[in-house]
Amino acid sequence: MATERDFVRTIEATYDVRGSLVDWLTSVLEAARPWYDGGAGVWGCSWQVTPAGHVTFDDFVNMGGPPVSLLELGAAMPPEIARRAAQIHLADFIGLNSDVEPAECREYFMAPLRRFGICDIHMINGRDVADRGVCIGSHVRRAAARRHADPALLARLARHMVAGSRLRARLEGRAPAEADAAAIFTSAGKLEHATGAARESDARAALRAAVLAMDRARGAERRRDPNGAVRRWRVLADARFSLIDRFESDGRRYVIACENAPANGGPARLTARERQVVALYRLGADAKLIAYELGLAHATVRVLLSRAARRVGVGSPRGLRAADWG
Repeated sequence: MATERDFVRTIEATYDVRGSLVDWLTSVLEAARPWYDGGAGVWGCSWQVTPAGHVTFDDFVNMGGPPVSLLELGAAMPPEIARRAAQIHLADFIGLNSDVEPAECREYFMAPLRRFGICDIHMINGRDVADRGVCIGSHVRRAAARRHADPALLARLARHMVAGSRLRARLEGRAPAEADAAAIFTSAGKLEHATGAARESDARAALRAAVLAMDRARGAERRRDPNGAVRRWRVLADARFSLIDRFESDGRRYVIACENAPANGGPARLTARERQVVALYRLGADAKLIAYELGLAHATVRVLLSRAARRVGVGSPRGLRAADWG
């Protein structure tokens, strides 16, 4: 049963990938609204980065907010100001719009919203490696200006949203079929079927651990320790698999592992796993968040980043963010 701070329900919604992107955004917002709505409604949108480096927005869902579309407000801006405002979306961002948006951009957004008693906008923005992302937001009234969860927790939820959005696109809005399954487990962690990479012993062990961790997070822990439940439910297992429920006609639940790794990025001289962590690091994620997203140990991610830095000759992981791959 959902509670006010049932963050796990929001994660569950991100992996209900059936339907259109608007359907998916609506489901995520419905799940997040009990703990995220500051009293003036919530909204969500998808976006992508064009080859020219501009951000364009594809869908917008307004749930309980004022009859003002933020996309329409953005479209009414002079092009250069609109481009500056959209730069927020080029990396993961958790926080208030007023903390990061240039003053000349802020007025275009806030002037129409002040009529409804809204003083700011809180955003949870997640960017995928493949130049697209998803953002949800809450209209903030003065009396509840900072009544939001811990930013580290919200960052984890953002990475789940990115993975769910990516998986929905890969499955084209349909429920996964058996042909999409790299592995199938019972809810108790018993392997029923595996193929390809999921047959490797390390992958099987990682998947089983992820299935059991997910089930534990969805149990009493979601109410007793909401933050701990989110920490337990990692985004991916073995850096490549997302877990989705499937129910049989007799009501039995199985967990399907689907390939859903983020795209790799970086020089070919890096290993595939090094390119994977470097791509996420260049988006602004730290080693702990990368470990959470990929389902790897924190120490493993630190080793991979250090090794990648040495391979490309930048001395330290920090240099990876500024490196030009040409």
